[in-house]
Parts: sequence; structure tokens; C-alpha cells
Amino acid sequence: MKLATFLAIVFFCLSSSQADDDLSNKHKFDTISGHRADIWCVAISPDGKKTLTGSGVGRIGFGRDSECHLRLWEIGSRKETLRLKGHNGWVFCVAFLDGEQAISGGAHDDRTLRLWNLKTGKEIRRFVGHGSAVNSIKPFPNSSKILSGSEDGTIRIWDIATGKELVQIPIYVDEGIFRLSFIEQTLVFVFTGKIRKTLPVPPFFRDWFSERAPVKSVDVSRDAKIALCGCRDGSIRLFDLEKKIEIRKIIASKGVLESATFSPDGKKIGSAVNRLSPDGDDFDNFVQIWDVATGKLECQLKGHRAPIYCVAFSPNGRRILSCGGRFDLSEEKAIDCKIRIWDLLSKKMVCSFSGHSHEIRQAVFSPDGQFVVSVGIDQTVRLWRLTEKPPK
Repeated sequence: MKLATFLAIVFFCLSSSQADDDLSNKHKFDTISGHRADIWCVAISPDGKKTLTGSGVGRIGFGRDSECHLRLWEIGSRKETLRLKGHNGWVFCVAFLDGEQAISGGAHDDRTLRLWNLKTGKEIRRFVGHGSAVNSIKPFPNSSKILSGSEDGTIRIWDIATGKELVQIPIYVDEGIFRLSFIEQTLVFVFTGKIRKTLPVPPFFRDWFSERAPVKSVDVSRDAKIALCGCRDGSIRLFDLEKKIEIRKIIASKGVLESATFSPDGKKIGSAVNRLSPDGDDFDNFVQIWDVATGKLECQLKGHRAPIYCVAFSPNGRRILSCGGRFDLSEEKAIDCKIRIWDLLSKKMVCSFSGHSHEIRQAVFSPDGQFVVSVGIDQTVRLWRLTEKPPK
């Protein structure tokens, strides 16, 4: 092989590797600032022209007087157009119903869902019933009902027009897999019946640990017949909504499941798992893809070096994004606070974006798949272009 040919091949490989690793400079097109508190959730309007973000002080401070607001932004102008106030605690989840209404869920001090008019900024309706933080919400395809999942270990279906609770399903911890228990003010990590690690925890957290599995994320199938819930105990549960029974339980990991969602065609499930490493001193972090019909694991996507908090499929279902990270207080620096995008055919990472200075709590694709919006504990909203043409 000639030297020139050899050098050309080496240059191509290095260039390809760099392109697939981090395309932050090429793809980042703006940062939106304005929140004065940690941002926990984000949603994009059906037309892709607006984004709604929810905040609440978590890592930086505490207190009811902190900013527990939702803010509506015009993506084209990057300007705030509306501020929604009313929650008594951090806003953990948000979803558009259409271009004129949205719904949000509050954390431990609040425990409510709230329906908002996006033209007036007024609260239309309040949904009361959960006993702890509302971690996730998902409107039904026809927007007549909404599914919610809570730290109280239940999923609930609500009638949007009346605010009434229609269905409540308790989610119980599955014996034999990862569990969290509270014993004499100590948080105990239990794997298959064996105590692996204990941590001191203040009494404030006692309500978090019971025989019920806290629900971290929920989703509804496209035909509105199946509900999905991802639980902190490492399981994914599927429920028949007509019969109101569990039809499948997937043991995603002997670890903490943070996020789970259906693919657009409803045939796959993507999940994010953070599992305690074999030596018990760190966590393994990976994305999993499951077959809905069989419940079998199709692949695991590895690359994250810090906890993963969110996964989301692209609109065409061909890719999935994952995001997370952590902030090292001792060294005062961000650790792997990145968004990664994976190709589901090759099962390889396509690219990653960095820019957040603290953990990324959520990221979502735009309806046309041309850009991604992310939010995090650094109190910023970031927009990432996936094509050469910026969104309007």
C-alpha cells in the first residue's frame, strides 16, 4: 500500500470518528436563558414553533418561594411569550394537548396536574389525587384523556374535560429484582434478596419507599389500548386499558430505570437504566431497546459515563436520543453532560452534543425531526440543529 493511500485512509477514519463523537459546534444553534431555577421538563408544540419548559429549584436551593413556573417560548425569535404560574412545587413534566392548551405535573409539595390556556396563561382545571410527585404525563392520541405516573406508585387516567379520575392502577414492587427500602433512616439497595449498599437518608424521604414502585415515566400506545409505565425498581409494565390488567412485565435491569417510551409505531420500547456496578461503588448507564410483542431485549447502547435521565425516539422511529450527566461538586465540573443520538439499524451512536454545564434532565425531537430541544439543571434551554436549515 502506498504511503499516500495509507494516510488518506487514516485521515478518513479519524475524521469519521470525530464526526460521530461530538458535533456540538456544528449543530448547536442557540441557547435560551431566562429561567432562574433548575429546568426539569420540556415539550414542543405540534407545529414545532413553540416550546414549553417547567422549572423549580432543586440542586441550587429549596423553598416554596422559588420559581416553580412554566415558560412558553417562540423558537423562531427565542423569546418568552407567556409565563404560567400556579404550581406550589417544582414542575416535573409538561405536554401540549394542542396549540392552545397544555398540561403539567407538580413535584412533592404540589402533587397536582394542571391544565393551562396558552393564550391567556390562565389555569383551566386542576387534577387532584396523587399522593406524591407527578413524574410523567402523556395525553391520549385524541387528547380526551391523560395518563399520569407518580412517585406514589400509581398510574392514573384522567378525563380532561371534567378533571375526574377515571382509572387508578397501583404498581407494586417486584420481589427478586432491584429494590429500595427505608430501614432505620438508612436507604438500602437490595439486589435479588441481598443487601449490596446502604446510605444514610434523612426522615424527609421516608414516604418515597414502600411496597409500591415509584413510576418514573408513562406512555400510551398509538391505538390508545396499552399503557406503559417505567418504574424505579427496574421494571417496565404494560397494561391493557380496556381490561385494566397487566399484560407484560419486562425486567429492564437490576438498577434504577429513569425513562421508558414507545417507538412511534408502538413496536419497540426504549428505556434508560442506571445500574449499580459489580463493585458497588459506581453506576453502569445504558439505553435498552425492547420488542413489545415478545418482551425480549433487542440491544443495549453503551457510551454514557454518567446517569441517563431521558430517552426519546425520533418521529420516524429510526433513531433514539439519550441524555443525562452529573456535576462533580468536589472538582466543580460537569461529567458527561451530553445528548447522544443512536441509529437503531446499525445500533451505533451517530453523534453527541455537549454544551450544558450541569445534568440534562430532558431532551425531545421536534415533530419534523430537524432539531432537538434540551433543558437542564444549568437553567438553560438549548436548541440543536440536525439539518443545515435552522427551524423557523
